[in-house]
Amino acid sequence: MNLGFVLLIGVGAVVLGRKKPLIGIVTGCVLTLILYFVSQDFQLKSFIIHSLIGLAISCVSSFLGNIIISGHKGGNHNTGPGFIGSGRHGGGGNIVHTDEEIKNQKP
Repeated sequence: MNLGFVLLIGVGAVVLGRKKPLIGIVTGCVLTLILYFVSQDFQLKSFIIHSLIGLAISCVSSFLGNIIISGHKGGNHNTGPGFIGSGRHGGGGNIVHTDEEIKNQKP
């Protein structure tokens, strides 16, 4: 298994496992099997080694991708105070302040 196959398995696992890592793991395992059967002759020892390497790569990359990509969602648009409406037309809503904003307010 060369570096190109490893990167292909890792990228496939990250792309499809960014929301659910289990889907990324399955994708990485399927890619490993496809790449193995396309590029090599079947030998049991080689097949087991490549399958375990592909499983490890897909597990690590899909979980890391899930952690890293989930931190970049939202673009910091949820950092300010929230606004809760009353649910009625024309009714007044309340601004919900964080604990730090409440401490910084002057009495």
